[in-house]
Amino acid sequence: MKAKTLLIRMLMIVVVAAVPLLAQGPTPTNVWTDFVGLQCTINGLPIPLGTEITAFDPQNVLCGRFVTDSIGVYGTLHVYGDDFASVPDTVDEGCVGGDHITFKINGKVATKLGPANDVWVGIGATKVMNLAITQAFDVAATAPPEGSDTAGTIVSYDVIVTNNGNGIDLIALSVVSKSGWDVTGIDSLGKYYAAGEQKTLTVTVAIPAGTLPRYQDTLTVVAYSRFDPAATATKKIVTTVDKKTGVDDGNFHVPGMFTLNQNFPNPFNPETVISFSLDKPADVTLSVYDILGRTVTTLYQGYLATGQHQFRWNGTDGNGQGVASGVYFYRLSSDQISLTRKMTLMK
Repeated sequence: MKAKTLLIRMLMIVVVAAVPLLAQGPTPTNVWTDFVGLQCTINGLPIPLGTEITAFDPQNVLCGRFVTDSIGVYGTLHVYGDDFASVPDTVDEGCVGGDHITFKINGKVATKLGPANDVWVGIGATKVMNLAITQAFDVAATAPPEGSDTAGTIVSYDVIVTNNGNGIDLIALSVVSKSGWDVTGIDSLGKYYAAGEQKTLTVTVAIPAGTLPRYQDTLTVVAYSRFDPAATATKKIVTTVDKKTGVDDGNFHVPGMFTLNQNFPNPFNPETVISFSLDKPADVTLSVYDILGRTVTTLYQGYLATGQHQFRWNGTDGNGQGVASGVYFYRLSSDQISLTRKMTLMK
């Protein structure tokens, strides 16, 4: 038997239990027994990538850990022994000869299928120990149903994801904009959640410049278990462009900067003239956008002197291809301000 006091054993158990999920491994020593698993399952299916296999001695001291990088198998799992390095040996690093090992998959005690036995023997031949567990997977999520802001801004949403299953889960996040707007928060690799653990994740959607006020986009956020594809939680978030962004039928004048006029003719076919005036020299960009805020073409980008300027648009995109009839927007911008107006192409 190990020369350990009951108090030290209890303290070691508490320390191991307090270790953050997947944040710390066993204490390596100079002696170990190697195990591999060739046919391991969760709910009868091969264990997926990212599954955590752990080994514990009879005192519940963590003495081996392996995170899988192949489906259905693990290896090589070093199950460390106590090296008896100090005199007296007051720290339990792992097993001694004859100990029966407890194996866990994702924190749940696994059924040991063999064919080798589970006895720790120290340095020797690698043992094959296939493992299996039954685990309930249940992913939940909450998120705000809607949000709003002006065109050209980024809207953030907090999504709360919870592991309601009864074991460790690897939960990923998918984020898709119905309108094709740029989003952040996608996490295809996933994060580990202990049973009952909850995390707050932030997703964002960028409203393109020039998007029509009151236009709505739907953001689909899906939290899903990488261990069980059937365990998912889906939330829909509607983003509304709720304020005017300089789109109107009158002329716009920014004192000391520029004036943006309504295009003429409007509606138009096949071409129209866009005019503006600069009160001082500036680097400007004049671009055309569709109703979803996607750039159709850039008519000018560069330095212009003070005075009147005009450009023609013939209803084609940046590749010279004709665009469909409908409402479009043209935007004049500098490093200080931008103005946007709408126009209609009728074929």
